[in-house]
Amino acid sequence: MVAVAMALVLTPGVASGADLPDNISWTATVNGVNVDRTNREAVRLEPGERAQVAVVVQNRGNEPLSIPYVRLEGSVLGLSFYVFTTRVDFEVPAGAKAERLEYEIDLLDLGDQARGLIPSRVVLLDEDGNDLAAQAFRVDVRGDLTSVYMVFGLAVGALTLLLLGAALWRLSTGRLHPNRWRRGLTMAAPGLGLGFVLTFSLSVLRIASPQGRLWAILLLVGAAVGFAAGYLSPNPDASDERYGGYEDADEIPEDSGNFVVDQGGQRLPTQRESEARAGNRTWPLSGR
Repeated sequence: MVAVAMALVLTPGVASGADLPDNISWTATVNGVNVDRTNREAVRLEPGERAQVAVVVQNRGNEPLSIPYVRLEGSVLGLSFYVFTTRVDFEVPAGAKAERLEYEIDLLDLGDQARGLIPSRVVLLDEDGNDLAAQAFRVDVRGDLTSVYMVFGLAVGALTLLLLGAALWRLSTGRLHPNRWRRGLTMAAPGLGLGFVLTFSLSVLRIASPQGRLWAILLLVGAAVGFAAGYLSPNPDASDERYGGYEDADEIPEDSGNFVVDQGGQRLPTQRESEARAGNRTWPLSGR
């Protein structure tokens, strides 16, 4: 889970308008709302209804512009939860000041795909489906409780509870690894899971849209808190018996004379201890 999160955080986003010349500008509206001006307003999409999409392009160049496809998509944590790609064959002649395209999208299946505040994009595509330009905005999807997005969030929550329960049980029973770095990594996984759960909860409850910066911060903070909790947790009691007070078997000096550990890291009785048990005598073990 830690590796997956790091891959998501380090995945670069798609640059808006990376392949369009500087002499071309454009805007888009969804259901009458300009997506370039929706920092505070989320565009509401109702499953089963039609969404009205309009694209206006200004071409100040000397060459015409062809836009074969327009896509409306929503994704969280780098995972797409709804995608509507429409063939439009939009031709913008050279010198056009405000060439306009209008079309409708049938949102019949949207309720089964997502629910809550979803970071979304309107994307202009070329003939091969590559991005020409994109504008990001927020969408309020009024989807079902049984949508893929909800099921995915609940599955992440259930996995997080299992990881957290297992980690706490190992901590309470002294079964965590005596090495504090290993303990930190063990607790980082459920901490990361809590970051995932918080991200989905804020989205579904329509409190905040999990934009790239927000969810990256939540995941990294969750993992860091979990790692710190494991790193600072007390050493398991078993470590005193297995390693004679040393945190790890690798830290035991070869000439300590305290005891011997086998290949599995289990403590073997020393000669003094064997003699003490046989003769019912107590011998102090040398400390470090």
